[in-house]
Amino acid sequence: MHQRCATALMGLIATGAAASMATAAAAKFGIVVVTPAAPHVARPVVLQIRATDVLPESCRMRLLAVAPGVDMQQALDTFIIGGTSTLGPNGPMSHRLRPSPRLGFLLHPRRASATTWRAVATFPRRGRWRIVVPNWCAEGYASPLPAMRVVMVR
Repeated sequence: MHQRCATALMGLIATGAAASMATAAAAKFGIVVVTPAAPHVARPVVLQIRATDVLPESCRMRLLAVAPGVDMQQALDTFIIGGTSTLGPNGPMSHRLRPSPRLGFLLHPRRASATTWRAVATFPRRGRWRIVVPNWCAEGYASPLPAMRVVMVR
């Protein structure tokens, strides 16, 4: 339990945002659209993030596809902050983790309009994938996450 708390805290610190921003940010990004809605292995899928507010031109979105059976926290730590942090007897300890296809993959969508970002993905295996918007244009990731969508890949 302490490891998850420490990791969530590291995510919040990495974003540089206060917890009070999480509610407002969740309202800005709440819609992740997948086309086609029932994707198949090795076939391209369009992933789209829709925001309810117009965001600055400098906003750089990311999408994380977490592979089936993988702990979402571990995938976030690996792909977004490059490691994990645990509480040890002498304080926090960091462990670098390398991203791997076993955990999922990270996408950098392109802006399609003032409120929409799009990316094309190909899922390498079947199962229950989680598509996560890890932040609201900031570094790191937020807790709670601004948006998440579960996709069943056939």
